[in-house]
Amino acid sequence: MAIEIDIILKLWLNEVPNHTGNFVRLILAISLFESCANSLTTGINANGNIKKYQLVIGGVIIGRSYIILVVEDWISC
Repeated sequence: MAIEIDIILKLWLNEVPNHTGNFVRLILAISLFESCANSLTTGINANGNIKKYQLVIGGVIIGRSYIILVVEDWISC
């Protein structure tokens, strides 16, 4: 989605303001990192079985996010 954001914005807005695509990419990146951080914070603060569960889920989210970023970078080359 981040790669094709300019096309999506053009279809949606017709007249796209300058730097809107970069702004949306920045918001998407911040949202991605915030979701990873929230999962890890919950895992760190949890006790017992919930702690293990949250650490696994946080690890999966970070791993999936990394893969998406690598594939997106590879596709854009």
